[in-house]
Amino acid sequence: MLKSEQLAFPEFKTRDGESANDTNKRMNEFMCEILEKYKGKRIAVISHGGSIKFYLLSYCKVNERLNLEYKEKELYITSPCLLKMVFRNNKLVNLKQINLT
Repeated sequence: MLKSEQLAFPEFKTRDGESANDTNKRMNEFMCEILEKYKGKRIAVISHGGSIKFYLLSYCKVNERLNLEYKEKELYITSPCLLKMVFRNNKLVNLKQINLT
């Protein structure tokens, strides 16, 4: 099963791996810890594309093409990709994908 397919079936676990929901939970715990530790600062977080994609399930919807959408904008999470996320009180308030080409 591909990472994009796991968006459609977030409970599916890969062999010897995690489900999208498991990854989402782990990434949420990590991001809450980082956001609290560096409150008010600009930080950079580097992650595997699948991990960040599953983290974004907390803030995005999955469309019929199995891509994430944030505030009506489709995201194309690949490796590598660059996202600018703005948080206030540990809540995502803005997300923008920055083109690398």
